[in-house]
Amino acid sequence: MESHEILRAAFKKMGSKNVAAEMHLSLSLIHQWSRGNGGKSAAANPLDRVARLLEVTADRRLTDWICAHQNGFFVENPPAKNARAELPSAGLAALKDLNQMETALLETLAQPETPARAEKLRRLWEVSKSNMERVVRALENKKFRQKLMVWFIKVYPIWDAATPGGLI
Repeated sequence: MESHEILRAAFKKMGSKNVAAEMHLSLSLIHQWSRGNGGKSAAANPLDRVARLLEVTADRRLTDWICAHQNGFFVENPPAKNARAELPSAGLAALKDLNQMETALLETLAQPETPARAEKLRRLWEVSKSNMERVVRALENKKFRQKLMVWFIKVYPIWDAATPGGLI
């Protein structure tokens, strides 16, 4: 979706007049933002400006602030690579991440809470989400189902597809 289409949908939900009034802007400016470049708008809309600001500064703190302002957290998508080559390494990395998360969480629960422990959990969680995204992207290509089974049997040799439940 183009930025002006997103703005148009958001304005429609609340009403352009209400948005203009709440933001102390003219209704014509709100309409210009929602027309996009095809509408010959002279005013660059705020989404395009923010996107350009992120490009120009290349400062991830801006993105983090925007996400935090909406009670969220930004997790960068992994670079697109060859999914066939990615699956084994991504799967192992995801399993390693989960193990590290479990260990860090158990340490945190066993000891007094500190900002450093919370920060460590946050970092581990970010890496874990990114690695799981790599696994999901590789699996989205359905050709890799058989490769996944071969990889899984190598990683977990006690797995037996012929046994109910898979475990020997």
